[in-house]
Amino acid sequence: MSFEIGYAFVIISLFCLIWASYKDLKNRLVPDKIWLIQIALALPFLVIWFIDYANFLMRMVAILNLVFSFILAIVFFMLGSFGGGDSKAIIALSFTTPAYLIGISLIEVSSESIPAILGILTNMLLFILVFALILLFLNLKSASKYGGLFSETSGSFMGKLAILISGRRVPAEVINTLTHDDPAEKYEDDTWSLYTQLFAEQMEDDEYEKMETENREIAYQNAKETSRSYLWVRPQPPGLVFLFLGYIYWIFLGSPILYFFS
Repeated sequence: MSFEIGYAFVIISLFCLIWASYKDLKNRLVPDKIWLIQIALALPFLVIWFIDYANFLMRMVAILNLVFSFILAIVFFMLGSFGGGDSKAIIALSFTTPAYLIGISLIEVSSESIPAILGILTNMLLFILVFALILLFLNLKSASKYGGLFSETSGSFMGKLAILISGRRVPAEVINTLTHDDPAEKYEDDTWSLYTQLFAEQMEDDEYEKMETENREIAYQNAKETSRSYLWVRPQPPGLVFLFLGYIYWIFLGSPILYFFS
């Protein structure tokens, strides 16, 4: 890849990912115009690179990279494991990462034949794992403040394990004041139980936020009526921040998936 074009791709990607990460951290809503801008800025450079600098193998991998990004984004969104903003970011990022930027990397990696988006998503998952381990540590530590982990609620073993790595406990009286945490318990038939669905319902970010605002108010009223001292909630993870970190990792150090295939 041309060094100058490689830097152009990086600058475009960083500009849009930083912008989107800020929006994601602030209100968990990312405007679509960010991804349209990223694709529009990237297209001229992508065409120049494709025609003048890429060999046959690199062109095939770049096309495969685009196809993978569309497939993965749609599948993740349909399953509810990624929000609409995260899925669109994957597609936009495939336009600015047609191949691994060996000229910018701090290490030497032969990765011509591996779609770049797979490496970036692998890195993203690593940062999500770190986030999960931090939540686990904080939850185990919270026993000194709230007592037994599940003394006021019930749930299956897998449900309890899932909430330990994806949720946290907060005082019941603050439930309706939260902005980026969703109730992870429900009150039915005079019993509190964990509600830890693996995948969320398919919907756009603004629709999801409206639904969760209503759920927080219901949980607050039920907690008040049943004198709960705490409730389990699940933070809405800033997926674009994890994607941004995964991209930074990818630029300088590649991805563990590269070493696996190497």
